[in-house]
Amino acid sequence: RARYEGERDKTVYAVGRVDANKNHAMLIRAFAAISKEFPEHRLTVYGKGECLENLRELVGELGMQEKALVKSAENCFYGKWILGNVFEIHR
Repeated sequence: RARYEGERDKTVYAVGRVDANKNHAMLIRAFAAISKEFPEHRLTVYGKGECLENLRELVGELGMQEKALVKSAENCFYGKWILGNVFEIHR
């Protein structure tokens, strides 16, 4: 496939199993810490697992509802992540 040359959105996409071992909470906290320096950037976590609801609560506790989303892996992310600037996979 040809390299995408269009305009990219300013979203960090994280995809992976959502459990304590993967520590998506650290990613969300780190993003919250730098979000004022990069006000146009967003974070979206796609995953499935035991910590999904806890991560959603963390986003609320940090006041990041407008900048960070935690979505179930069932939501189609393929068409979105290709437009992002950063794509992170937890292994």
